[in-house]
Amino acid sequence: MTNKLAILVNLGTPESLETGAIRSWLREFLSDPRVVTLPRVLWLPILYLFVLTFRPGKVREKYAEIWREDSPLRLLTDSLADSVGNRLQAEGWTVRVAMTYGAPSLDDTLADATSFERTVVLPLYPQYSGSTTGAVYDRVGRILARTNVLPNLQLINAYYTEPGYARALADSLGDADPGAHTVFSFHGIPVAQGAKEPYEAQCRETASAVAAAAGLVEADWDIAFQSRFGPAPWLQPYTEDVLTALGKAGRPVRVICPGFAVECLETLEEIDMTYRATYLEAGGTRFTYVPALNDDAAHADLIATLVRNGGA
Repeated sequence: MTNKLAILVNLGTPESLETGAIRSWLREFLSDPRVVTLPRVLWLPILYLFVLTFRPGKVREKYAEIWREDSPLRLLTDSLADSVGNRLQAEGWTVRVAMTYGAPSLDDTLADATSFERTVVLPLYPQYSGSTTGAVYDRVGRILARTNVLPNLQLINAYYTEPGYARALADSLGDADPGAHTVFSFHGIPVAQGAKEPYEAQCRETASAVAAAAGLVEADWDIAFQSRFGPAPWLQPYTEDVLTALGKAGRPVRVICPGFAVECLETLEEIDMTYRATYLEAGGTRFTYVPALNDDAAHADLIATLVRNGGA
């Protein structure tokens, strides 16, 4: 039996609710040119003088709303990896978790990759964006550049077209208020960045595929983009605006976030708390958040299939 390594990569999360831990994580995250593309000479003074001074406290308040014994993103990514590992163990796979920012780092998880016959690195981002999957590629490239003996390594670029992905999302809609208007909310990116990569098209293709699998007609759903940061225009329509309009119209809504593999700050706090309140304040009557696929069996099956195919 071959000895193979699969690394499931997620964005990352602060080590604790301590303000210092949050500041440290934000420093690493927001220092990446893949995340903030402004010239370093402009951005770094803003980051160190303003963002890292004032934002950690605000971010801590948001994390405190969703934190359990650890960050949901870490807990659920670990649980998903365990489920995938259980499916692949008999085939010779070891499954690990890495974070692009924070711990466990890609440096640590890839340290012994040459002792495995094959290594598959799977960023948990169904749609490709330079600020997510591209950042993982950058990290892996820098690690390999310091290595004399290179591992037999496969990076998975995107998996939004994998048949089991749309089916699992459609099934997750299930009986979640089936008469409500469905909003597919994806993480946004700046318009200038979106013009250079396939992310928006892949998000729209995903929403259409899930809607078709769920039996929704075009009038039953909308696509929107969330998590805007900074003054530049991002992909539109904005989730906040879509939900406000639906609230004013008195339309019941259900929101699903297909681009997030597991729950995180953007789903649990931004969507299910902040935007729920926005919708209700606008006059909305019924708001349902449809959970991420998380560590569900269908999701673990999907990820296991991706690993197998990537390591073939």
